[in-house]
Amino acid sequence: MIIRKLNFKLVALWTLLLLLAACSSSNKFKDAHDYSNTGNFVPAIMLYDKYIQKNHHTAEQTIAELERSECYYELGMQAYTKKNWVLADRLLFLANSDLADKLADNVHQELAKRAEIAGDIDEELEHYDYVINYIPNSELVSAMLRKRIDIYLLRSQKVAAYADYKKIWDLFPDNQEAPSATEVINPLIPWFLENPRNVRENGNFSAAIAEFQLYANYPSSFREEIYTEIGTSYYQWGMTDLENKEYVTMKQHFDLAVTNYPDLIISTEHVISEVQTGFLDAGDQLLVTGEISRAIESYAKCFLLEPGDTLAQTKIDQAKEQRRKFAQADSLYSQAEHWENRNEYKKAKDLYHNSWKLSGKDGTKNKSQEMANYIKAEKNPQIFALEIIRDYQRGIIKKNVDNKLAAMTKEFGDQVSSSDWKTVYSYGEFNFEVRIDIFSPSESYYFAWRINLIEKTISPLNKDSEAMMK
Repeated sequence: MIIRKLNFKLVALWTLLLLLAACSSSNKFKDAHDYSNTGNFVPAIMLYDKYIQKNHHTAEQTIAELERSECYYELGMQAYTKKNWVLADRLLFLANSDLADKLADNVHQELAKRAEIAGDIDEELEHYDYVINYIPNSELVSAMLRKRIDIYLLRSQKVAAYADYKKIWDLFPDNQEAPSATEVINPLIPWFLENPRNVRENGNFSAAIAEFQLYANYPSSFREEIYTEIGTSYYQWGMTDLENKEYVTMKQHFDLAVTNYPDLIISTEHVISEVQTGFLDAGDQLLVTGEISRAIESYAKCFLLEPGDTLAQTKIDQAKEQRRKFAQADSLYSQAEHWENRNEYKKAKDLYHNSWKLSGKDGTKNKSQEMANYIKAEKNPQIFALEIIRDYQRGIIKKNVDNKLAAMTKEFGDQVSSSDWKTVYSYGEFNFEVRIDIFSPSESYYFAWRINLIEKTISPLNKDSEAMMK
């Protein structure tokens, strides 16, 4: 029982202390509020601080912080009115409110002016930085960006100056600072353009174009030159695509080159025309060798550069028709071989001939002629052998023999005689000999040639006969 009574007393004491602390805290908040309402901002801030330290995560804490901010603002306003810029800066910073920022930007402007007069560029720059970075909605940002550009240029920080120049045109294109900034940045553009030129020389066309485009997006007297550089970059990129046989991207880059630099249209069209001609010529060569599918593929590459290329389409249509004819010719050729194997030379000849008309192949034409030779050889081999001799090189054998006979007759008169042209069978199928002899008191000649009727070849059987063939 004693222990229970003791515990009860401790609990009661603890509860009493909490109530007293709460009352004390509540009194601090009330007193701070009263001081604030009567314009005693310094003691109000001190009491708000103590109250906030002991009342975390409560609704009253938030109210206390807001009222404390208002106190700092009022003190900052007083310092601002008295043009005590340093103190105003500190107090408005502690106020940390949108209302305070509306005065803080002016305070930093005044402090920046004072630093400028004193020649303290670092401090001047700090004030511009603060407003630009932490009070971006201030109406003074454009002017401070313009001032910061001058400082950057004074320090030869050209890249930083250009970054602020972009911000002015991005955020405040209608302000007077925009054209003013252009005047000081414009002379630097040639210097800026050197970097993307070097990047381009190293083959990084995408990065070079992106940087050129950055400078083209903002006013300067070099815009036309910049777009020329962009067009040139796309053109060189396209030529690299050509080396890599990436024809689609080549055409895309050429189009962009002309868009940015119209004078390149003649050069790009010339290159494209040469590439197309190369595709067509390669297709023609493949067509000659009978590689029709590859020829069509080569012709079709022209469509990568000009989807409606009529010449390429015409050649493709012709190649497809030729493929159809070749397929039909091959079928006829197979049929001709069938009849040739059966010694049906007339049927084989007609089929070979029709196959040749479709394909134009010399081999097929020779086969047709060979069948004609078989037909003649079977019908009357002797007459055919004489015909071969007669037709050899436009009749040169008969002409030479006749000349020889005439010369001997002139010399020996009636003492010269000759045999008729005659044909006798020789060893080997379809081989015959053709002979003619000339006699005189002093000399005689025995001419003889072996004839292959199928191949229509002539072989002299002695030197005199060989001489008659020349």
